[in-house]
Amino acid sequence: MGDILRHARRVHGGLLRMATLLLALAAPACSGDGDTPIPGNATPGPSDRSDTALDASCTNDVGGYTVRYPAGWLVNTGDGLPPCSVFDPRNVDIPVDSEMPTAIAVSMSLQDVSFRQATDFAADPSVDVLDATDAEVDGRPALRAELRHTGWGLYDAGQRSYAWFVDVDGQTLIAVTHDVQDADPPPFAARQRILDAMMASVRLVEPDRNGEGEGSPR
Repeated sequence: MGDILRHARRVHGGLLRMATLLLALAAPACSGDGDTPIPGNATPGPSDRSDTALDASCTNDVGGYTVRYPAGWLVNTGDGLPPCSVFDPRNVDIPVDSEMPTAIAVSMSLQDVSFRQATDFAADPSVDVLDATDAEVDGRPALRAELRHTGWGLYDAGQRSYAWFVDVDGQTLIAVTHDVQDADPPPFAARQRILDAMMASVRLVEPDRNGEGEGSPR
């Protein structure tokens, strides 16, 4: 297994609707032909369990965060897409110029959209809010939400997403997992638990704009 997004390219387009926001977390276009695995704090979510083990970590120098994730999972290393953005236990092959599959276990990215705009669900016909809870990630205001898609836009009606939104200096760090029928393990409930634990490990750092490595804490 190898870099799951070795040749990924960024998705361009609007980020005003929730369906587009969640799909824009990671880029299309990749091949997973390698064979080498790649070796914070938040308000706990309701599905947290003490047995969630996050034994690996990575840093997104562009987005300005570090996060821990389950050992044995794969993470993209930054060729065409900022590193530490897509996490999955499988080596995933995504066709060029396609949308990011919702079967990806966890996607995480800093988006150039305000926290208020990203969490304005009332203005978004593409989702119904099943649950939304104020939280905190590394001292920043955050919201975690379970959403059910209405069929408007890019998701099938009835599909659920579980997402975290973090207010980061006028931008929003968004992490999401989806409930996909007949998806490979882990199941949706486990993905929620893992995402909660990952967000509890997040540390925000100054983005590296000069290629000098991990920045100082924000």
